[in-house]
Amino acid sequence: KWNDQQRIRARILFTKFPDLEMAYGLFLKLVDIFNEKTSAGVARLNLARWYNEVEAFGNNEFNKVLETFENQNNVQTGNTILLTSSSPTGKIR
Repeated sequence: KWNDQQRIRARILFTKFPDLEMAYGLFLKLVDIFNEKTSAGVARLNLARWYNEVEAFGNNEFNKVLETFENQNNVQTGNTILLTSSSPTGKIR
């Protein structure tokens, strides 16, 4: 939880740097995915949706996180694309 002064500072930063707000939001979504008590299938689907949001965001700062998930998925399943659906693009909507 942020105190009043932290909220004011964040509002100023997010106004001047909208990408920072988007990145922070993506970070919070990832934390929520890992903290949510749910089935593995639902967690995979939520993670795939998050992954797609990060790719759409297009900021290279998340590349290391995406690479980590891809590498872990390759080790466990031998797949080359993380959490793909049966769609031609591999995106899950």
